[in-house]
Amino acid sequence: MNLIQNFVQNPWRASAFAFIAKLQALALAGVQGIPSDLTEDNANIQPFIIRVHQSIVNGTTSYSFDLKAGNTPGLSIEKKLTNNDVFMLVSSALCIQKYDPAAPDFSKPLYTHPDPTYFTAAIAAQLELIYGGKMSLKAGSNNRIDMLDTSLLRYSPGANFNGTVTAPVDNPQYGPYAEDRGYFDHGIYPIIFGNETNVVEFSLAQGSTASIADTGANKNNLVYLGLGWKFLGTTSNSSCTTV
Repeated sequence: MNLIQNFVQNPWRASAFAFIAKLQALALAGVQGIPSDLTEDNANIQPFIIRVHQSIVNGTTSYSFDLKAGNTPGLSIEKKLTNNDVFMLVSSALCIQKYDPAAPDFSKPLYTHPDPTYFTAAIAAQLELIYGGKMSLKAGSNNRIDMLDTSLLRYSPGANFNGTVTAPVDNPQYGPYAEDRGYFDHGIYPIIFGNETNVVEFSLAQGSTASIADTGANKNNLVYLGLGWKFLGTTSNSSCTTV
């Protein structure tokens, strides 16, 4: 009797080991001061989410996000890369969030699709142009993601929004895994160095954006989330912090 053994691999766990392999290759090349003795056991690697915000503007059809801390004024909730960071981008989410630009309050939910009840039907139709456009990532002098269709980043979870922005009744239901929260796995994971110029750009599909921003304290904002692994150095006691 032949026995067939099936292995179910966790993609998130597999991406961590892919990062270690890339770091070891970089160490051999003497890049970014990565120690040559880096191993699975002594690599201090942690999950990290790049988070950058930008106000959506009526009539604007492209948005550029600088991923390096200190280059541009940022919001308190944003998370960017510093000079010593080595980051591997695994997946991306493109979200819309409401907050008052005069007094930002980040209690409003992140939407990965333009819910017509939440945003109103007229404005949701314009927000759909965000998910009909393109995404690019330039890391240093290299184009690491070039004209990716943002339709891949559109995610409509189970259940619909009910109520109003100020008095929500039911919010969309998101799941426990990254894909269930609207993240798109890139499959091939670019390495990003914090000491380089790293920019994510989005261009919208053709269409009217005359009132896409909404008004007052309910302004719409574009939020990019980049989920991956960040290398923090090596541990001295050989404890594994990767998994």
